[in-house]
Amino acid sequence: MKQAIEISDTDIEEIVAFLNTLLANEYALYTKTRNMHWNINGLNFHKLYKFIKNQYKTLDILIDDIAERIRSLGHFALGSLKDFLNVTHMEKENHDFSNTK
Repeated sequence: MKQAIEISDTDIEEIVAFLNTLLANEYALYTKTRNMHWNINGLNFHKLYKFIKNQYKTLDILIDDIAERIRSLGHFALGSLKDFLNVTHMEKENHDFSNTK
């Protein structure tokens, strides 16, 4: 659906591409944050657990806002892990939390 805003189609395409990359980056960060939340251990476990939980909840809201903005511009937000991995700038390696002190 064509949106009634004063932004050219070319500019909207560029904005949507940027927002989809941002969405992929934030989703990758969200996934890494959840991974850390599930696997953190050590002396500061409780403080870190609560802090990281707050982080992933904040990221969840941000991700939803970005996707909704893309839709409001008349485009579809990326939604598959494959698509996210194709455009994210985040590193794809996994971290080992087993030796966290």
